[in-house]
Amino acid sequence: MPRLGEAASQAKRPETAPNLGLKLNLPCWLMLSFRSRRNNQVWRDPAVVAEYARAADLQPAERTVLALLEPALASMDMLDIGVGGGRTALHFAHRMRLYVGIDYSPEMIAACRARLAPARNYRLCGVRRQGARLFFGR
Repeated sequence: MPRLGEAASQAKRPETAPNLGLKLNLPCWLMLSFRSRRNNQVWRDPAVVAEYARAADLQPAERTVLALLEPALASMDMLDIGVGGGRTALHFAHRMRLYVGIDYSPEMIAACRARLAPARNYRLCGVRRQGARLFFGR
């Protein structure tokens, strides 16, 4: 089985991609716009979505956080930014008082909802625009 993120790194780069090396020959906003569109293409790719929907293991740091906070999780709220296929949601969502998972890829949100209890709160949104407002009501 490929490692997590392997499909994303192997996704085809468009032939018309500008030079994204150290030379900044394009305005920064144009380069950021290209990167944002490219990221969107990668995270919507069916192979990438399938790979993230299969992943289940926590990383060492995540296991540590879970172990340290376990006694208090039932009284805590959690905003999972970039929930993807729900890898961390498998371990945290059922333990939290409130768990909200957000992602800007509709395909990732669909995979997460299909994998986990539909009663949980998984939303399509980008953090730049509305993530904190969704969670904190501001």
